[in-house]
Amino acid sequence: MIENSLSNQTKKKVLFLCYGYSIHALRRIKIFTEDTDFDVTVVSTYNYNFANALNIHLKTPFYDHTQTAPGTKSSTPTSSEKKSLFSSIHQTLIKFPKIFNFLLLLYDILLFIIHLWKLKKTVKRVRPDVIFLQTLLYPSYLSYFLTRKIPIIITFWNGDITWWAKWNGIERFFKKKIVSYGIKRATAITVNSQTSFNICLSYGIDVQKINLIRYPGIDLSVLKQTEKALARKELGISAKKVVLCPRGFKTENDFLNNDIILEAAKNVLLHDKDICFLFVGINIGEAWNEFYNLPENLEFASNFRNDGSVEWNKMPIYYSAADVVISISSNDSQPNCMLEAMACKTLLIMGDIPQIREWIEDSKNGFIVPCRDSNKLAATILNVLNMDNALLNPIIENGYITVLEKAESVKNANLVKDLVMNISKTISK
Repeated sequence: MIENSLSNQTKKKVLFLCYGYSIHALRRIKIFTEDTDFDVTVVSTYNYNFANALNIHLKTPFYDHTQTAPGTKSSTPTSSEKKSLFSSIHQTLIKFPKIFNFLLLLYDILLFIIHLWKLKKTVKRVRPDVIFLQTLLYPSYLSYFLTRKIPIIITFWNGDITWWAKWNGIERFFKKKIVSYGIKRATAITVNSQTSFNICLSYGIDVQKINLIRYPGIDLSVLKQTEKALARKELGISAKKVVLCPRGFKTENDFLNNDIILEAAKNVLLHDKDICFLFVGINIGEAWNEFYNLPENLEFASNFRNDGSVEWNKMPIYYSAADVVISISSNDSQPNCMLEAMACKTLLIMGDIPQIREWIEDSKNGFIVPCRDSNKLAATILNVLNMDNALLNPIIENGYITVLEKAESVKNANLVKDLVMNISKTISK
């Protein structure tokens, strides 16, 4: 059993490995950098520049980081984006997938060698008590080539084990083996859904190694409801109703099902034109411009808005401005936007997958629709927007209670810190 106190513990050295930019990794690691009980080193292909931590940047030249680094706000659909050298080469070579995958594999093997050398130097210098992997995307699995004397904790992200997210050429060839080996190598594993927990069990791992810890959780002092009229005034929204899509916009490999959202939105607007469909998050400007400027969409131009990447601490304003939040991803585990919307007391429409049903009971604390059914989504949006407050308010309150009971930040942060402390203490004996 995990102890609930960090008192009288020796300060522990934790080395985090994580890929690219991720708000999830940033918030999870900050739990430790802001706690004086831990000495933190962060090794990543993105330079997080954490305060109170040693930051080691594994540079990846040629890769296009526009989809992984936090973008700047861009609400104008005609804004242009510069393409990196890698993007230009990619557009040419992608037409020849076998050649492209082979060259990508060679390039990533070279990076692998360079980064492993840098990581080994860092480990020798820092001498961490624990290595903590944020997902098994590159460069996390470089840890497999380090000494076995240092315990490894893995926080599996949904894409690691339920739909095999791939970042580079090595992962395209070996992702399942990377996960299989990682599960056996890990001293402890954290997951944020029972579905992921069960998948880990299917690999034959000892159940005592798996920890259902939903960290970092929701800081209810930050994620909270503000007055709707004030929120809309701050965002410059005049529409009577607002539908928020907080997962970003793209169309290529779109497991977020933006095409279904857009199709449903246009169906909804045929019944009520005084609605703003507001997208925020990682923004692929070219895809948005292509949609926005299609002749058949011009009549809806004033009903769609894309604010691009938004600073996390401003998201409560967006949730509070919205009447309903939509996330119908086909691949998900514990989407932060779901928890954040419930914390801000905004209604939810979520995609119907097992992981989401761990959180949402249809019409009790939110609404669930098939991920690829635009007609059902449109009907549910209209139903929610026209529902009487006497029916909606209990659903909203039930959502808030769900977050309070299962995802409150202080409780979950203590659980993951205790896990690290306990493993460090056990190994040092």
